[in-house]
Formats: sequence, structure tokens, C-alpha cells
Amino acid sequence: MPGTEAFRRSYAGRQLETQTRHSCPKWAFSILCHEGHLKAIESGGCPKAETSSSAAYAIRGLRQLLKEPWLARNRRALKSRVFGDRGDPDHRTPNGEMEVLLALWKAGAMSRG
Repeated sequence: MPGTEAFRRSYAGRQLETQTRHSCPKWAFSILCHEGHLKAIESGGCPKAETSSSAAYAIRGLRQLLKEPWLARNRRALKSRVFGDRGDPDHRTPNGEMEVLLALWKAGAMSRG
């Protein structure tokens, strides 16, 4: 699975174990499936994802990529647009949501539209 590979490249040892227990990347993946953004996955399978803030960030990231695909090559710029910059009043620390999105995007798994 592309998302798992992204985590393996980003985290080593115990960090990988900790990150895979976090729900943020799971909600990001769930909403992308639920809304039908992944090829060969029928939409509607996870309505609970609609209430997750991590899911909302994943969708915000997807919208940015659809408007400006070059952001797939600039993770920092994408995260800044989705989560804000440190010091901004609405800033949120990312927790793997964009890694899942970018891994799926780069693997060609997204329906992109």
C-alpha cells in the first residue's frame, strides 16, 4: 500500500509503530475512499470520516493538488496551505495526513476529479 511505504520512508523503528497507531492518517485515507477519490474503490464506505478534522485536512490538501498539481513536489508548500504556518492563529501541526495523500497521488491511485 502506498501510504504504508510513505510511513516506512519517513519513520524508523519505534517511531513507525507510534505513527501507525495515530488515527489522523487513517482518517485521511478513509475520507479519500469514502468520497470516491481513489480508483477502484466505491464511495460511501466510511460516513464517520466526514466528522474527522484530519479527513477535512486531507480533502483540503486534495483540492490544493487538483488546483495546483506542482504542490505534489513541494510538501512544505502544500502543508503550509493546508495547515497554515507556525505562529498563525489557525495553525495545526500536521500528523501524517499529507503523507498519505501524497503517496496515493504519486502512485497514481487518485481518481483526480
